[in-house]
Amino acid sequence: MTSTAANTYRSKELVQRLYKRAGRKDTVMRVWDVSPGVLCRAHLLGEHREIHAVYAVIVRGSEGYSRHPETRRWVGKLPALAVRHARVADEMRSRGYRHASPMRAARGSAAQRSRLLSRAEQLARLAAKPCPCPLPAMKKENTP
Repeated sequence: MTSTAANTYRSKELVQRLYKRAGRKDTVMRVWDVSPGVLCRAHLLGEHREIHAVYAVIVRGSEGYSRHPETRRWVGKLPALAVRHARVADEMRSRGYRHASPMRAARGSAAQRSRLLSRAEQLARLAAKPCPCPLPAMKKENTP
């Protein structure tokens, strides 16, 4: 087994243990609840795409991913999703990306308290991935 394959296996194993302990099915994170500054390029840009996808599914009422847990947790909370989008877009700009996809204002709660995983679990999940997410920054964010 190659080093990358071993890391991927350990990552999946960790996630499965976390979900089993929490009584949840294995679900892919789409919108993180950690600082965008701790995300590597792939996770940052991926989250940006997912935010727009979740927004579109909710606003248009399309069936696609409407039952996905990540989509369902944002129903009625589009202003909170717009806040997350603004944070992600600010981080993109700080890294030199041009951001040209604003979100329209929507009704609902500006607070998002629902999470698929706790922040600590999300940080552990990121740490287990074979990607260049800046781990020291994640450890800093996780301290009170």
